Amino acid sequence: MKLARCMEALTVYEPLVKVLKEEVLSLNCTEATFFDIAGGSGHVCRKLSKHLPLTNTYQIPDLYPPHFPPSLPPPHPSPFTRHDFFHPQSPSPNTLCFYLRWCLHNCPRALVLTILRALLLAMERDPRIVLLIDEAVLP
Repeated sequence: MKLARCMEALTVYEPLVKVLKEEVLSLNCTEATFFDIAGGSGHVCRKLSKHLPLTNTYQIPDLYPPHFPPSLPPPHPSPFTRHDFFHPQSPSPNTLCFYLRWCLHNCPRALVLTILRALLLAMERDPRIVLLIDEAVLP
């Protein structure tokens, strides 16, 4: 039962939506690009597009192209780009956020630092970019 509750909680997007809405309002922007690093099939982007009150573009840099079941069309036109997250990202001019979900927990410390440094290089070029890390940690 505890595992079922934990798995259900992992699909809750309200905290992420709340943080991103606050950022959008604080920056007073009407357009923003959300980078879901290694975002797979884009389920996070699909959920966010229903909740964020602005013209959004989503980028999903991932090493492998996603596979969609026939019942689930890809989100937004061409948000997927082939990218290895060990190398620096190339943010667009209106990038709001780099989002990492469940990417770091299986990596040794040295690789985690490599991933974060690659993102920080891009963030140094635009200090408005927010880095959100969403990792599941179970006791």
